[in-house]
Amino acid sequence: MKPTNLRVRGKDVVLVPISELSVHEEVNPARVTRMARVILSSRVVEKPILVDEKTLVIIDGHHRYNALRAIGTRYAPAILLDYSRDVEGIGAGSWSLRAENPERLMDLLEAVLVAHASRGPHPVVIESPGVGRRVVYRDALSAYLALRYSGLLGIDHGNSVHAARGVHSPRLRGGGMVIVRPPPLSKEHVRLVGLRGETLPPKSTLHVTPYKGVRAPVRLDRLF
Repeated sequence: MKPTNLRVRGKDVVLVPISELSVHEEVNPARVTRMARVILSSRVVEKPILVDEKTLVIIDGHHRYNALRAIGTRYAPAILLDYSRDVEGIGAGSWSLRAENPERLMDLLEAVLVAHASRGPHPVVIESPGVGRRVVYRDALSAYLALRYSGLLGIDHGNSVHAARGVHSPRLRGGGMVIVRPPPLSKEHVRLVGLRGETLPPKSTLHVTPYKGVRAPVRLDRLF
């Protein structure tokens, strides 16, 4: 790591080798491309990436990280946080899946949960208001990731999640909505996903921290 002589809210901004950072979320490729163009045009990285100081898992700034990788820099400007103290909480959203046959999709999703769930303390919920069916399966991280990598879900470049093609009967007309509500994600879940080399869908986590969005401009030429 290299110092920058910048300090924000009591924290030093340092230059961390990009090769040492780990991610926990996927990104929107189009947004990464736009961000890389802005950085190349301005020759400045306006905001540092937020990183867990113990594991070097990225907490916030996956698009900036990927933009810098695309540009080919050796370093990324970062603020190292004490994850337990400097991050107040994590929010998570739900996935709304539009399917031609929501009943069939729910059957397939439930089969994935049954196969992978450890019956932990936190619920994964799938429901279809139109069908009038709701399934609650208690698990923490394994079932959430099992759904992500099951092939039943697709993620487009707009960060939305949808039912992958081929999982519903072509003979049925119309459609409906299936909602997947992931379990609450803890800080340990985020660390674990990052260290395993797995990724959550884009914007799965929303970290609450006073360091999010702080400006500490670093010249691009310092990152090579």
